Amino acid sequence: MTEDNKKLVEQFIYHAWGKGRYHLVRQMIARDFLYHACQSMATNGIDVLIDEIDTLRKALGDFDLVIEDILGEGDRVISVMTLCGTFNKSVFGISPNQKAIGITCAITWQLQRGRVRHMNVMIDMANIQRQLAAA
Repeated sequence: MTEDNKKLVEQFIYHAWGKGRYHLVRQMIARDFLYHACQSMATNGIDVLIDEIDTLRKALGDFDLVIEDILGEGDRVISVMTLCGTFNKSVFGISPNQKAIGITCAITWQLQRGRVRHMNVMIDMANIQRQLAAA
């Protein structure tokens, strides 16, 4: 079961962040899907997640995705990925600088019967600030 769940998470990341295939992502979620991001106090559904992914993908020109790691046990999975590209549109309230940037995200996943039930996304904002200061 753990390997199947890790594969589901890998496919979700690939379709959502990697390719923007949101119609496929919608098929991978549970009916009671919930999403939470570290930069917000709110808990949201799939529409907000897709809007935020799309905004992030559009903020980075020459977009590329690297899945750093996926670890799992039972119905819980943790993934780490880096989104890379030219920072050309404002995101997270940060003004773009037209320089290459990497945004690292860690996500905790709760899965249920082959579907994504809950996601908690944490973005390394300090690393983004360091990259912008260095540029």
